Amino acid sequence: MAGLIPERWTERDVTGRGPFSPRQMLELDACTRCGECLRACDSFRVKGDESVALMGMIHRRRRLHNQEESFVGRLLHPNGASERDWDEFEAGVFSCTLCGRCEQFCPVGIKTRTLALTMRQELAGARCKMPKNLGIAREAVLEEGNVFQFPNEDRAMWAEFMDELPDGLLGKEKAEVLYFVGCVSSFSPAVQEVPQAFLSVLLKANVDVALLAGEEWCCGFPLIVGGLAADAQKMIDHNTERLRSLGAKTVVFNCPSCYYTWSNYYPLEDVRLLHSSQFIRELVEAGRITFDDCDLPVTYHDPCDLGRGMGEYAAPRDVLKSFAGDNYVELSPSGSRALCCGGGGDVEMWDPDLVGAINGELTDAVERSGAKLVVQACPQCKRVTQRSLEERKSEIRTLDITEFALEFGKFRDESS
Repeated sequence: MAGLIPERWTERDVTGRGPFSPRQMLELDACTRCGECLRACDSFRVKGDESVALMGMIHRRRRLHNQEESFVGRLLHPNGASERDWDEFEAGVFSCTLCGRCEQFCPVGIKTRTLALTMRQELAGARCKMPKNLGIAREAVLEEGNVFQFPNEDRAMWAEFMDELPDGLLGKEKAEVLYFVGCVSSFSPAVQEVPQAFLSVLLKANVDVALLAGEEWCCGFPLIVGGLAADAQKMIDHNTERLRSLGAKTVVFNCPSCYYTWSNYYPLEDVRLLHSSQFIRELVEAGRITFDDCDLPVTYHDPCDLGRGMGEYAAPRDVLKSFAGDNYVELSPSGSRALCCGGGGDVEMWDPDLVGAINGELTDAVERSGAKLVVQACPQCKRVTQRSLEERKSEIRTLDITEFALEFGKFRDESS
């Protein structure tokens, strides 16, 4: 049955219409309650409540459908399902990190992530049911242009702390490459080294790059995965217009969620979109970055939106193996069944304790691997995992792939 599972999620509609497509109605019926998705679900592992896993969500949604839409249900429940029933359904749906891992386990090939997203759309859109903090985040994105509700003109403040920042970079009007930084990298002090590192890599490799700075708005991802996809159109239109004005034909991202959103929702046909790991691999293949041989045991964690979301597993491994060779250690599990860091699906906005507990299993896997360095390719993954390692007083280092390239790479332009 594995052939029924798509290699990539497909979520290209931002109209917010719904709630369920004909295929998804069939998927609601196709679930046999076999429980395979429970094996994959970290939210279920932590909470022990099947309502947070797809099997439980589907079961509750079927019951709500029977109470409100079937002939027998309308006879038995003339007033429809109770608010308590809907509240319980909401609590389960919004405890899902939308990592998509359960899709790799489902024996009938249900597109679990898109189904969970549609459930969120139905709750947040048609029924105005969503966590309070999601509503606050929505207002922040629409009013300030970022999910943290900080003044958006401060979006590139991290760059001002860099040494040797080229004059005029922040106000550049034309460039070949746009570096779209993203909200987490721009505003979270815990990972501000990530955009600094990637910009340094781009500059050392003599890339003609520009930042939008305060003109960069949230990509729309927090709204889309919150079930508020229609609200993301304003972000998409603005960022697309700014890209066109800049004239860049390549956009690079260190955030997989931004990369995923641009790839699946932005109407671009003549622009290359690349994650930092892909761009760094191109630099390595061109000989513009080289690594000395190293005996440091290194491992890599697949971010959900880069791996299961975009199908990119090879690029970061190619970079790391060019450095570590036989000392590269594969995490278990990894690839399409890689563990979620816990920081996805907006869940940290309303349940940070769940995020930390989910990350515990990933940190366990990193420690079991014997690696001394874990490389990640997502600022949110790094932020959550680094916090977990620090709480355990672990000596294992965690670096983003951009920081890794800057610290261990040698740049051709520097030696010429």
